[in-house]
Amino acid sequence: MKKLFKITISVFCIISCLTGCVKSDIIDNGFNMAVSTTYKDLGLEDIIEDVNIEYFSDIDIVSEVNNDKKKFDAILISNSMWTYMLDNVYLTESKSLANSPVVFGIKMKKAEELGLKDKEITNNEILDLVKNGSFKYVMPSAVRTNSGATSYLGFVNALAGNPEVLTEEMINDENLKEQLNILFGNVERNTGDEVYAFDMLKTGECEGLVSTEASIIKWNLENPDNKLYMLYPIDGVPMTDGMITFIGGADKKDKYLEIREILSGEKGNKCFENNYFRTWYGGAKKTDENIFKKEWGIDTEKTLKITSFPSKKVMDSAFNLYITTLRKKAFTVFVLDYSGSMYGDGYKQLQDAMNYLLHTETSSKEYLQFSDEDVIGVVLFTDGDIYKGLWYGNESDKIYDDYLVNIYTGGGTPLYEAAVEALNVIDTNKAGDEYNYSIVLMTDGADTGKRVQYFIDEYDEYGLKIPVYSVAFGSAVVSNLERIAEYSNGKFFDGRRDLFNAFREIRGYN
Repeated sequence: MKKLFKITISVFCIISCLTGCVKSDIIDNGFNMAVSTTYKDLGLEDIIEDVNIEYFSDIDIVSEVNNDKKKFDAILISNSMWTYMLDNVYLTESKSLANSPVVFGIKMKKAEELGLKDKEITNNEILDLVKNGSFKYVMPSAVRTNSGATSYLGFVNALAGNPEVLTEEMINDENLKEQLNILFGNVERNTGDEVYAFDMLKTGECEGLVSTEASIIKWNLENPDNKLYMLYPIDGVPMTDGMITFIGGADKKDKYLEIREILSGEKGNKCFENNYFRTWYGGAKKTDENIFKKEWGIDTEKTLKITSFPSKKVMDSAFNLYITTLRKKAFTVFVLDYSGSMYGDGYKQLQDAMNYLLHTETSSKEYLQFSDEDVIGVVLFTDGDIYKGLWYGNESDKIYDDYLVNIYTGGGTPLYEAAVEALNVIDTNKAGDEYNYSIVLMTDGADTGKRVQYFIDEYDEYGLKIPVYSVAFGSAVVSNLERIAEYSNGKFFDGRRDLFNAFREIRGYN
């Protein structure tokens, strides 16, 4: 499964890039704040004035600050653990504004069937249910999402015996690794964001998921016929803590304190609570029973035992363990567009993206690297021909250095023939349920070969039920790429707006 061979069809279209991000609206002399997308719907702009807010995922806030330490004056991140990942940033002022436990949400009928309603339960009992396959569940990526990372560290802590301080020695314990392998081996599918995990409830692909209490409350209110019951283990619940942190210069300190006072005051508390967050930490409080409903497993008058987070060094070790050992092995086929229209900027962006992704030295900086046992397929088209190859993750550097670096642009865009060949690559080499299979389909233009219906017909014929993650770039026909993603229970990404971030997010799914 290691040699490259030529074929007359194309299959994996990747056109991703580390450049091409949207132009920033940062105010040069104003107060600039990076805020977690967790809080995008709160309407913060309505209660704090003269502040420029940009929204990012939590891990992308870390990346933005580490890349440009003077870009922002403050950050509002959904979990303070992410601030441990900031490099050479002097944190002088921080305050927790809003909290939300990270819990298992299980479909109400399944919770009743398993006798979980109104029952005190421990982390180990929950893990036993998972290990026994008592319900199908999905978990957002432990290295790309807040709820995934928070819950993962909570699992590690629980299986290590809920120590006061989690250490690297504990993480390297073989018994712990074995238990975690069983846990993650039963994940139905990885998801790169929390929203997509909830979408899988609608399609019936899962019976439960890991998410924040706030997100599950919102789901229950909007989906009264498909509600989830929440489990709060009595021996430790991981908690997001909505931390606002000052990282600016002395001349911005007064403005930061003004913002913090507003967000931690009556207006801010109302804003957070109206969006289902707790504005108290750990202890008990009487709240609106129309939101925090006991019938959903919530009891805000009960004090929760909160799981603590380890040091940056220990978290790094835990996340790298997840990628290299625990995460279900990935079988990913990239369809790369090297057609003539890619000449110039498109070609450079594609090469930069693949260079970054396939070299562990760079991709590991954001936990994007492949594990040794992952399988990486590449199908590309150029000069009217289609080529394909298959490698293991420990050979990822070679894919670029020995092969892709020598590929140049030319010819038309037989996009859907290439996509069908990606199906063929997986079908020919499929190794059962031990892998998460996916196709990443990226293109910068309209197909010049067979049409989208051809791929859909062939997709049905293969019957593999593999998600296709499609990415539009340049003058790609968006409607067709959206159609393929929806038909295959994948996801569409608009790389024209922010190609690099779309590319990073895709890695969370495979």
